[in-house]
Amino acid sequence: MLEKKEIITPLNPPKFIHVAYHIHQQLFQDGLMISGFYNWHRAFGGEFAYYSLVRDKIKDYDIIFVGVSKPELDGCIMSRIREDLGPNSKAIVVACVDYAVEMWQNTFLPAQLKYELDKADFIFASEIAMLSHLQALLPHRKIYHLIHPTDTGQLKRFTKPYDMRRNALLAIIHRYDNNWLDMYLATHSLEKETDVYAIMLDSGIKVDILKYFKYTKDPESYGRFIEFLSEAKVCTESYHRIHSYGRIPVECACLKVPVVSTDIVTSAKIFWPDTTVLAGDVYGQSKMLERLLHDEEFYINVTEKAYNAIEAVNYPNSVKRLIDMIEGRLPDILSKPKERS
Repeated sequence: MLEKKEIITPLNPPKFIHVAYHIHQQLFQDGLMISGFYNWHRAFGGEFAYYSLVRDKIKDYDIIFVGVSKPELDGCIMSRIREDLGPNSKAIVVACVDYAVEMWQNTFLPAQLKYELDKADFIFASEIAMLSHLQALLPHRKIYHLIHPTDTGQLKRFTKPYDMRRNALLAIIHRYDNNWLDMYLATHSLEKETDVYAIMLDSGIKVDILKYFKYTKDPESYGRFIEFLSEAKVCTESYHRIHSYGRIPVECACLKVPVVSTDIVTSAKIFWPDTTVLAGDVYGQSKMLERLLHDEEFYINVTEKAYNAIEAVNYPNSVKRLIDMIEGRLPDILSKPKERS
């Protein structure tokens, strides 16, 4: 384990690296950084590398971070790290699973996932349902919950004054589910009072939705997306069927653009508790959007609250939280089962 003086001294930060076998290029850009687990090494001022390129110097790092996905499991990355570190290494191996639990069955072999995760010193999830799934998979281990870092300073530079917003409602349709029907049902009654845009994070659904949405927008660069989002009055998203950490509520908090999301999106529950509806409550989603369009006091109150709260996941606070996990100061939020009477 790292010595405490190496962890907590600001002038001597731990040497951090995120290693992987794959990378989502659209989520990993220089400059503006999409909120999510590719921010961890940036928060620490560390590095990202394909594991094959750094195997010979992996012992030089204090914290080795692995985002566990199918390529990392198939390549047994955790086992290889343990073998390369050897028995006497003080390096700390941290594993993060960042893949919707509804998709596990078609992606992961549970026994393989359990075996590989058990090689890590610490395991955490960014989403609450995933925390529970991991604890059920590994009941002998303590599983932690950590929200991903966000480059709040960069994102807040895009924030527009309230009176400079366009009268636009963005219906964000996520590529994992392409759930456009709920987005149409939640927004179609508002088309006469605001411009509704279907934001397609997967343009493959365009043919299906052109007959329903007057305005559509294809995927584009992250910077352009953030600029467009910052100019909108309000937005909503499609997660009614898949649990998510949720980068959109995080980005909306930085931009002061209220988002109506659902309670299976962890970041929505944390940063937008007053505008989050139950998953499946599409009518409730529509009524909340209507309230935001007409109730200016409520609008300003929820956006200011989220704007201030989002600093909890800025880079310095995120570094502190991961260090608190390593040093045993992070509280255990997983509910303990009730005893039978």
